[in-house]
Amino acid sequence: MNWGYGVNLRGNIQLSKETNKLTILDLIRKSKTPISRADITRITGLTNPTISSMVAELMEENLVVEVGLGETIVGRRPILLDFNPGGRAIAGVVIDYPGVTIGITDLGGKILVKRPIDVNLAGGARPEVILQKIGQELKAFIEEWEMNGPKIWGTGVALTGGVNGRTGICIESRSLNWINVPVKELLEPWARPPLHVANNIRCMILGEKWFGVAQDEKDIVGIRFGKRVGSGIIIDDNILEGSRGMAGEIGHLTVDPNGIECFCGNRGCLRNYVTEDSILARLHLLAEGGDEQAKLLLTKLKSIQPGFMLKFLKRIAEDGHELSERIISDLISNLGFAIANLIKSFNPTMVVLLNEDRSFAESLAEEVILKVDPLVELLSNLSVNIVAGQLGEDAHMVGASALALDSIFKTSMV
Repeated sequence: MNWGYGVNLRGNIQLSKETNKLTILDLIRKSKTPISRADITRITGLTNPTISSMVAELMEENLVVEVGLGETIVGRRPILLDFNPGGRAIAGVVIDYPGVTIGITDLGGKILVKRPIDVNLAGGARPEVILQKIGQELKAFIEEWEMNGPKIWGTGVALTGGVNGRTGICIESRSLNWINVPVKELLEPWARPPLHVANNIRCMILGEKWFGVAQDEKDIVGIRFGKRVGSGIIIDDNILEGSRGMAGEIGHLTVDPNGIECFCGNRGCLRNYVTEDSILARLHLLAEGGDEQAKLLLTKLKSIQPGFMLKFLKRIAEDGHELSERIISDLISNLGFAIANLIKSFNPTMVVLLNEDRSFAESLAEEVILKVDPLVELLSNLSVNIVAGQLGEDAHMVGASALALDSIFKTSMV
């Protein structure tokens, strides 16, 4: 199949055929249990011959398999169909300072292989040079994979910073020091089409929507904290980007007007309380002022991998470490304040806490709920479930896969 590969077939009979095939595949994929051809006919309204023909093609392409017989009151028992996530694969690229990772997932979000690329994002190289290196590595990686594995169906790129998903341009990434970089244009010649680029936090929440904790939800807010801060917003099953791709950039949301001074010139920005680099900066200031607890804490944190420092701080806070208690208390309080405002703004049914350490996010969820509930309890229509994301460290790569799949299946009629 050649769905969504940049060819405009609007109004063409071939487009109708491929859309029908995609509709059938998407229905089989979404079904909680194996489904019969008769059920597909009933749900889609397509004719029996069309269903039979399309299913035969999907089976030939190894995207659908027969898995046994169903039950019936009269007549012959129907043959049941199921989605085969191993029929194709998705290539993923994660550009999340200070490193780059490429990988392959199946259509069910399972990471089949991944590896880091030797690219120095901190070395000051021009974006086009960095992206060419990534592209070359990606092309070789895909070709190597396809020698023995299923064909690549598309490519997703998860990028730290503000990204316009419609154009594939990185509007601004402070971490990478990139401004108006045409990421899609520069990577597309090396990738398997279709290629899509999005902010990594949007990819993370898409991953949770497709394969994680939010599969049954249509209106979701994901909030990342720890290594980075930001939010990804899905409304009516569609990712919210804003006019320039900057929706959800909440790092400089004011949570305390009299709080810690931020490099942006304001005080009390969310990032100062929920990101590791800001917490480290806070500890350095305290240590310079003679705080012995801060000095000891900085020494201990040197051995902790980025993305997992907050879990360490929470653990020793629970053991009575006073400074860590203050840091974690500030984190929970300000995270709760930000989440309450996102709930009031977007009215989701679920808020997903996104962190590299799944167990840490789970341990934090109940405490965050206690902070959020009093802020929204008078608004009964804002009842929302606050949960930890399931994907943890894999959220970026799985999210890149979900980004590509989301674009492919958006042309489905169901």
